[in-house]
Amino acid sequence: MLVNKQLCLAAALSMTMLSTQTQSSEVDLSFSGFASFAVTKTTSKEEEGDYNDEITNESNFRDLNLLGLRLDGDLDDSLSFGAQMVAYGKDDYEPDFDWIYVSYAFTPGLSLTAGKIRAPLYMYSDFIDVGYAYQWIDTPDAIYGRTFFKSLDGGKLSYISSIGDWTSEVLVFAGTTQEDFTVTLEDDTGASFDEASHVEVDDAMGIAWTMEYEWLTFRIVYAQMDVTLDDFSAIEKSVAGLNAIAQGMPGIDISELEQHFYLQEDTTEHYGAGLTLDFDYFFAVTEYTKSDIEDNMVSSGKEAYYVMMGTRLPAGWSISLTYSSLKTDVNQDTLDLSNELTADYINDPDRRVSGSAAAMRSTVEGILHVAQESLVQEYIIGARWDFHRSAAMKFEYMLKDDDGYAYDSSTFTLSEINLQPSAYRIGLDMIF
Repeated sequence: MLVNKQLCLAAALSMTMLSTQTQSSEVDLSFSGFASFAVTKTTSKEEEGDYNDEITNESNFRDLNLLGLRLDGDLDDSLSFGAQMVAYGKDDYEPDFDWIYVSYAFTPGLSLTAGKIRAPLYMYSDFIDVGYAYQWIDTPDAIYGRTFFKSLDGGKLSYISSIGDWTSEVLVFAGTTQEDFTVTLEDDTGASFDEASHVEVDDAMGIAWTMEYEWLTFRIVYAQMDVTLDDFSAIEKSVAGLNAIAQGMPGIDISELEQHFYLQEDTTEHYGAGLTLDFDYFFAVTEYTKSDIEDNMVSSGKEAYYVMMGTRLPAGWSISLTYSSLKTDVNQDTLDLSNELTADYINDPDRRVSGSAAAMRSTVEGILHVAQESLVQEYIIGARWDFHRSAAMKFEYMLKDDDGYAYDSSTFTLSEINLQPSAYRIGLDMIF
């Protein structure tokens, strides 16, 4: 019902806009669209686990599918607007407007845009949903797979100029957003479950600089924002467990330790750099990101990069190899605080008290290592066939080497684990 209602609204809007175009030559409208369809499945043994949220040991014909419709309007006098609606298969094809903005050009190179805009944190942010625009079926998980939001309600100021033979764009942006999302987590037994939550991003601001010269593109970005994570039951469960253990240590106050677990208006800093080389037969892309965040249970920040190299072949074919790495570290400040709070209890002659102190330290260490510390390396072998001027078939085989931790809360035991899932993806991307 929701889909039909919104599609009817979009159709009515389109008819109104087309009518406006016939009545006034001052409004220039253009419509475009894109779509992606894919099938995925793991090829590894079941004990290696799922590859990611969309790729499991069962064939998935839906989660990577999407349809996007875009409307651009030129109102003359340097004023324009744009809107983009995307329906994702993983969201049961419910349409969502991720771009709705108005833009004013003060000069040919200087423009101001306000509304709902794409957050320009990464190289492919502006067209991340347009699979036809890049080599992969989906962008590398190391950088793009852990992003809880794509758009901001705010504005951006863009200045484009020429510096010798180079084209330069400086982009300053700011805004806020609220998003609901679902992540797949594991309990103490290793069983997977879906966790629904809500993230709020406030006071986001940043600057990006892109330089282009024929076959070379270079980009750097810096951003800062305050992040709040609500309705995340995994945090509440962990804090409740720590309070239960604290009952065995008379007089201990763990309120400061609790605050280290919650993500409440915590400041996050984001740094990024990217490089693209594109010759006639050879192309390469690399991107690096680093994020730092204040103390919390969910994340201590990340350091990630990928390198993709490929070559173009006759008859519209191209092949590529991608390597990516995602490294996250445990928050040492939280571990130190746990040790400090239990220092007066760890050697208590009462074994119940000293046992509670040891359990507190072990639990904090286990929770943080499982949630935060990992090294994930991924290899993607891909092929693309541009069989049509507006469509491309893609084929990928993927292998992941995932080093992390498991924690047994019944025995307070922390152990290292290594998973090596593999999978394939076959996709079709088109633009129209």
